[in-house]
Amino acid sequence: MMQIYAEGIYKEYIRKGRETNILTAVKPCDIRLEEGKLTVIKGRSGGGKSTLLHMLCGILTPGGGKVYYDDEDLYSMTD
Repeated sequence: MMQIYAEGIYKEYIRKGRETNILTAVKPCDIRLEEGKLTVIKGRSGGGKSTLLHMLCGILTPGGGKVYYDDEDLYSMTD
């Protein structure tokens, strides 16, 4: 059974010219997606839903934490 899960992943961006230099797009979180199960990710516009999905599928490197695809670290895999 295929499984994607993440432990402690988050994403932050550095903003230039702002009073607060760091924008937290995704706060540290854990998530588990299992084959055959429906998972709903909801939240307000700009809340980090797409950023989270991009980190889970390998498009965007997380600021920290680990993403696993069938128990293998997604970001240690070769292209």
